[in-house]
Amino acid sequence: MKVTKGIKETVPYAVIAALMILNGPGTAQALYRMTKEGMHRRNKKNARNDLQKTAFRTVLTRLKDQGLVANPSRGVWQATKKAIGIYATVRGKEKSYEKFVAEHGKKRDTIVIFDVPKKKGSLRHRLRAELVELGYELLQKSVWIGGGPLPEGFMNFLKSADLLATVHIFRIEKRGTVT
Repeated sequence: MKVTKGIKETVPYAVIAALMILNGPGTAQALYRMTKEGMHRRNKKNARNDLQKTAFRTVLTRLKDQGLVANPSRGVWQATKKAIGIYATVRGKEKSYEKFVAEHGKKRDTIVIFDVPKKKGSLRHRLRAELVELGYELLQKSVWIGGGPLPEGFMNFLKSADLLATVHIFRIEKRGTVT
């Protein structure tokens, strides 16, 4: 049985010819279309897998360039001391934030309002993420409510990012309508 190139590599040409003779050209065309679609899906899946492998290698290379991972024995990647230090710092911040949320999570006595310039868009995004981690909820655009007082780590973030002038923090002492 001869197998021809292309789509016919998976389905012998003789089978298509036999179906065409026995059941008419409609059956052969349907089989051909199904085979073609199957090959297309398989090629798409392989392309996706290749892309994922390439992206993974790229990430590893970038981490290696930054000194965060090492590959001393070819094939076994390890975190460096620098990466472990960064992880410890981040984990420490996460633990302090978890403690803050446990203590102040249900309280709604602090309002944070900010107006971060568009040029500092990534800092604005990070500020929002920090507020979410602290259990704050969005009231309206750039206005958040949650428990306070805010932890020292958050205030240090504002100082280091030079955002103190654009962030305003208010404590609610009396609830009700304003008269």
